[in-house]
Amino acid sequence: MIKVTAIYQQDPPPFRQWHLLMPIMLLALGLLLILATHVNYFRGVPGDLGDARFNGIILEYFYRWVSGGNESLLNPEFFYPMPGALAFSDNHWGTAWIYSIYRILGFDRYVAYDLWYLTGYLLNFASMHFVLRKLGYSVVAAALGAFFFTFGMPTVAHHVGHAQLTYCFPAPLALLCWQRFRQLGAPLWLGWGR
Repeated sequence: MIKVTAIYQQDPPPFRQWHLLMPIMLLALGLLLILATHVNYFRGVPGDLGDARFNGIILEYFYRWVSGGNESLLNPEFFYPMPGALAFSDNHWGTAWIYSIYRILGFDRYVAYDLWYLTGYLLNFASMHFVLRKLGYSVVAAALGAFFFTFGMPTVAHHVGHAQLTYCFPAPLALLCWQRFRQLGAPLWLGWGR
Protein backbone atom coordinates (compact mmCIF):
# COMPACT_ATOMS: atom_id res chain seq x y z
CA MET A 1 0.00 0.00 0.00
CA ILE A 2 1.35 3.42 -1.01
CA LYS A 3 1.14 6.18 1.52
CA VAL A 4 -0.58 9.35 0.38
CA THR A 5 2.24 11.49 1.73
CA ALA A 6 4.74 9.59 -0.43
CA ILE A 7 2.79 10.51 -3.58
CA TYR A 8 2.83 14.19 -2.72
CA GLN A 9 6.51 14.12 -1.89
CA GLN A 10 7.52 12.59 -5.23
CA ASP A 11 6.11 15.25 -7.56
CA PRO A 12 6.77 18.92 -6.92
CA PRO A 13 3.52 20.83 -6.88
CA PRO A 14 2.76 22.88 -9.98
CA PHE A 15 2.74 26.64 -9.73
CA ARG A 16 -0.63 27.25 -8.12
CA GLN A 17 -0.25 30.96 -7.58
CA TRP A 18 -0.82 31.95 -11.22
CA HIS A 19 -3.73 34.12 -10.18
CA LEU A 20 -1.29 36.44 -8.40
CA LEU A 21 0.20 37.29 -11.81
CA MET A 22 -3.17 38.36 -13.22
CA PRO A 23 -3.03 41.99 -11.97
CA ILE A 24 0.46 42.46 -13.38
CA MET A 25 -0.47 40.91 -16.73
CA LEU A 26 -3.64 42.96 -17.13
CA LEU A 27 -1.92 46.18 -16.10
CA ALA A 28 0.93 45.49 -18.55
CA LEU A 29 -1.56 44.75 -21.34
CA GLY A 30 -3.50 47.94 -20.68
CA LEU A 31 -0.40 50.11 -20.47
CA LEU A 32 0.96 48.58 -23.68
CA LEU A 33 -2.28 49.43 -25.47
CA ILE A 34 -2.24 52.98 -24.11
CA LEU A 35 1.45 53.29 -24.96
CA ALA A 36 0.76 52.23 -28.54
CA THR A 37 -2.43 54.19 -29.16
CA HIS A 38 -2.20 57.35 -27.07
CA VAL A 39 1.47 58.26 -26.81
CA ASN A 40 2.79 56.47 -29.91
CA TYR A 41 5.59 54.80 -27.96
CA PHE A 42 6.82 58.13 -26.53
CA ARG A 43 6.88 59.82 -29.94
CA GLY A 44 3.79 61.95 -29.32
CA VAL A 45 1.56 63.34 -26.61
CA PRO A 46 -2.03 62.29 -25.93
CA GLY A 47 -4.81 64.61 -26.92
CA ASP A 48 -5.55 67.24 -29.50
CA LEU A 49 -3.75 70.44 -30.44
CA GLY A 50 -5.55 72.51 -27.79
CA ASP A 51 -5.78 70.69 -24.48
CA ALA A 52 -2.56 68.71 -24.87
CA ARG A 53 -0.54 71.86 -25.43
CA PHE A 54 -2.26 73.70 -22.60
CA ASN A 55 -1.69 70.80 -20.19
CA GLY A 56 1.95 70.61 -21.23
CA ILE A 57 2.44 74.33 -20.66
CA ILE A 58 0.82 74.23 -17.22
CA LEU A 59 2.78 71.14 -16.15
CA GLU A 60 6.04 72.67 -17.34
CA TYR A 61 5.22 75.96 -15.61
CA PHE A 62 4.58 74.08 -12.36
CA TYR A 63 7.88 72.23 -12.73
CA ARG A 64 9.73 75.48 -13.27
CA TRP A 65 8.05 76.93 -10.18
CA VAL A 66 9.08 73.89 -8.12
CA SER A 67 12.66 74.11 -9.38
CA GLY A 68 12.83 77.84 -8.63
CA GLY A 69 12.55 79.15 -12.17
CA ASN A 70 9.23 80.98 -11.72
CA GLU A 71 8.46 83.36 -8.88
CA SER A 72 4.68 83.02 -8.68
CA LEU A 73 2.62 79.89 -9.13
CA LEU A 74 -0.69 81.72 -9.60
CA ASN A 75 0.52 84.37 -12.04
CA PRO A 76 1.99 82.84 -15.20
CA GLU A 77 3.38 85.42 -17.59
CA PHE A 78 1.34 84.06 -20.47
CA PHE A 79 -1.85 85.22 -18.71
CA TYR A 80 -0.59 88.80 -18.22
CA PRO A 81 -2.07 91.22 -17.11
CA MET A 82 -4.74 89.21 -15.25
CA PRO A 83 -3.43 88.27 -11.76
CA GLY A 84 -4.21 84.83 -10.34
CA ALA A 85 -5.39 83.54 -13.71
CA LEU A 86 -4.06 80.02 -13.18
CA ALA A 87 -6.86 79.44 -10.68
CA PHE A 88 -9.42 79.90 -13.47
CA SER A 89 -8.59 76.66 -15.26
CA ASP A 90 -6.95 73.26 -14.92
CA ASN A 91 -3.90 73.89 -12.77
CA HIS A 92 -2.82 70.28 -12.09
CA TRP A 93 -1.77 71.05 -8.52
CA GLY A 94 -2.65 67.53 -7.45
CA THR A 95 -0.72 65.74 -10.19
CA ALA A 96 1.91 68.17 -11.46
CA TRP A 97 4.21 66.87 -8.74
CA ILE A 98 4.42 63.60 -10.66
CA TYR A 99 5.39 65.44 -13.84
CA SER A 100 7.96 67.45 -11.87
CA ILE A 101 9.55 64.28 -10.51
CA TYR A 102 9.98 62.95 -14.04
CA ARG A 103 11.52 66.25 -15.14
CA ILE A 104 13.89 66.24 -12.15
CA LEU A 105 14.92 62.70 -13.11
CA GLY A 106 16.09 64.09 -16.44
CA PHE A 107 13.30 63.30 -18.89
CA ASP A 108 12.51 65.96 -21.47
CA ARG A 109 9.16 67.74 -21.27
CA TYR A 110 7.43 65.48 -23.82
CA VAL A 111 8.51 62.16 -22.35
CA ALA A 112 7.74 63.48 -18.85
CA TYR A 113 4.26 64.42 -20.11
CA ASP A 114 3.73 60.90 -21.46
CA LEU A 115 5.00 59.36 -18.22
CA TRP A 116 2.71 61.66 -16.22
CA TYR A 117 -0.19 60.45 -18.38
CA LEU A 118 0.73 56.76 -17.99
CA THR A 119 1.17 57.18 -14.23
CA GLY A 120 -2.48 58.20 -14.04
CA TYR A 121 -3.49 54.84 -15.49
CA LEU A 122 -1.16 53.02 -13.12
CA LEU A 123 -2.63 54.80 -10.09
CA ASN A 124 -6.19 54.19 -11.29
CA PHE A 125 -5.52 50.47 -11.67
CA ALA A 126 -3.76 50.17 -8.31
CA SER A 127 -6.47 52.12 -6.52
CA MET A 128 -9.36 50.08 -7.90
CA HIS A 129 -7.54 46.79 -7.36
CA PHE A 130 -6.84 47.76 -3.74
CA VAL A 131 -10.47 48.74 -3.14
CA LEU A 132 -11.89 45.58 -4.69
CA ARG A 133 -9.53 43.42 -2.62
CA LYS A 134 -10.59 45.31 0.53
CA LEU A 135 -14.21 44.60 -0.40
CA GLY A 136 -13.43 40.88 -0.44
CA TYR A 137 -13.10 40.11 -4.14
CA SER A 138 -10.57 37.55 -5.34
CA VAL A 139 -7.29 38.59 -6.94
CA VAL A 140 -8.59 37.69 -10.41
CA ALA A 141 -11.93 39.47 -9.95
CA ALA A 142 -10.20 42.54 -8.54
CA ALA A 143 -7.72 42.56 -11.45
CA LEU A 144 -10.53 42.32 -14.00
CA GLY A 145 -12.51 45.05 -12.23
CA ALA A 146 -9.45 47.29 -12.07
CA PHE A 147 -8.72 46.63 -15.75
CA PHE A 148 -12.21 47.62 -16.86
CA PHE A 149 -12.27 50.63 -14.55
CA THR A 150 -8.92 51.85 -15.85
CA PHE A 151 -8.98 50.92 -19.51
CA GLY A 152 -12.71 50.67 -20.27
CA MET A 153 -13.79 52.12 -23.62
CA PRO A 154 -15.92 55.03 -22.30
CA THR A 155 -13.07 56.05 -20.03
CA VAL A 156 -10.37 55.84 -22.67
CA ALA A 157 -12.50 57.56 -25.33
CA HIS A 158 -13.22 60.39 -22.91
CA HIS A 159 -9.57 60.91 -21.97
CA VAL A 160 -8.02 60.94 -25.42
CA GLY A 161 -8.69 64.65 -25.82
CA HIS A 162 -8.46 65.53 -22.13
CA ALA A 163 -5.39 64.00 -20.49
CA GLN A 164 -6.07 65.91 -17.28
CA LEU A 165 -9.10 63.67 -16.63
CA THR A 166 -6.98 60.52 -16.49
CA TYR A 167 -6.41 60.75 -12.75
CA CYS A 168 -9.52 59.11 -11.25
CA PHE A 169 -7.77 57.09 -8.55
CA PRO A 170 -9.27 58.98 -5.56
CA ALA A 171 -12.83 58.01 -6.56
CA PRO A 172 -12.61 54.30 -5.62
CA LEU A 173 -10.82 55.20 -2.39
CA ALA A 174 -13.56 57.69 -1.51
CA LEU A 175 -16.22 55.07 -2.21
CA LEU A 176 -14.40 52.58 0.01
CA CYS A 177 -14.31 55.14 2.83
CA TRP A 178 -18.02 55.83 2.33
CA GLN A 179 -18.77 52.09 2.41
CA ARG A 180 -16.76 51.66 5.62
CA PHE A 181 -18.53 54.65 7.17
CA ARG A 182 -21.94 53.19 6.29
CA GLN A 183 -20.88 49.79 7.61
CA LEU A 184 -19.16 50.88 10.83
CA GLY A 185 -20.68 54.29 11.49
CA ALA A 186 -17.34 55.76 12.55
CA PRO A 187 -16.90 59.36 11.34
CA LEU A 188 -13.17 58.67 11.03
CA TRP A 189 -13.90 57.10 7.62
CA LEU A 190 -15.16 60.47 6.41
CA GLY A 191 -12.16 62.34 7.75
CA TRP A 192 -13.88 63.59 10.88
CA GLY A 193 -12.90 62.91 14.45
CA ARG A 194 -10.00 60.93 15.79
